[in-house]
Amino acid sequence: MIGEQIQNYKILSLLGEGGMGDVYLAVHLKLRHEVAIKILKFKYASKLNIRNRFLSEARILAQLNHPNIIKVTDLIDAGDVVAFVMEYIAGISLKELIEKKGNLRNEEISEIYLQMLNAVGFIHSKDIIHRDIKPENFMVKSNGNIKLLDFGIVKKTNGIKMDYTETGILDIMGTPLYMSPEQMKNTKDVTPSTDIYSMGLVLWFMVKGRTPYNTTNLSLIDLMKMKNERLPLTHSKWDKVIQISTQNQITKRIKSIKLLKELFNETSIKADNTINKNQKYAVFKEKIFSLFRFRSIHLNGFLKLKKKEDRFFYFFIVGIILFISIWQLLSSIK
Repeated sequence: MIGEQIQNYKILSLLGEGGMGDVYLAVHLKLRHEVAIKILKFKYASKLNIRNRFLSEARILAQLNHPNIIKVTDLIDAGDVVAFVMEYIAGISLKELIEKKGNLRNEEISEIYLQMLNAVGFIHSKDIIHRDIKPENFMVKSNGNIKLLDFGIVKKTNGIKMDYTETGILDIMGTPLYMSPEQMKNTKDVTPSTDIYSMGLVLWFMVKGRTPYNTTNLSLIDLMKMKNERLPLTHSKWDKVIQISTQNQITKRIKSIKLLKELFNETSIKADNTINKNQKYAVFKEKIFSLFRFRSIHLNGFLKLKKKEDRFFYFFIVGIILFISIWQLLSSIK
């Protein structure tokens, strides 16, 4: 395909490969700007169900106008060539970013994850379930802007039928590692809650820099069993958000992206304004030692006092001051 021309577009290079189609970097020959073109694999062009699903993805994306969702600008449906044109994103996937950095700082998580929640919340408001939320499907631009992409297996919840999948092709719709327990059992009868579960797993990955499951020698059945257990804690400020998003029972899971966003914002603010408890105790410990060092300066004066009454009064005053100081320090770390 590289070097070929499809209507007004010249293919420059391969950007990525997918289940139904491959994505290429291209240039519009008249407007001279770069675009990304997703082209349906030729072996699927003659399969009506797959062709319809591919075209459906393009039409859905064309109707979505949001700063955190990739924009479709053109559709090509000509014989063996079925493709749609999207804005070109100069950046890397969230997965690549985390693999490069190891994990993300709290400040980075606050900035990136909020944009991801905005994108998923927007498609849910349009009666769309993504069903393939994972780090690979979020692109991070050089300016920090996030884009959600790959709407190839979305489900509409407003009664529109989109079951175009043929037997034996894309039977497992989604990525098992990031699927909710209910999606692994039945990929069709899912609700927006399945995207919420996937978002919780993605947050776990962002915090730790790895997935909670070692899938090297893990079968699909073993993974399904593990999905029925609670995720291990990350021991970070984000554990409450993760745990409430990834409850294996839908009834116990947080109900909407809107509520999840509120909880995330609340956690993010606390994370920025609260000193780590270990740091608090270190400061407290140092202040206590300083306090005793300060009091010891007066110990010689105390011992030099001749009268018992003077000694008792001195000890009483120092004790009160010490008690008040410790009380204030304890209050400061609550």
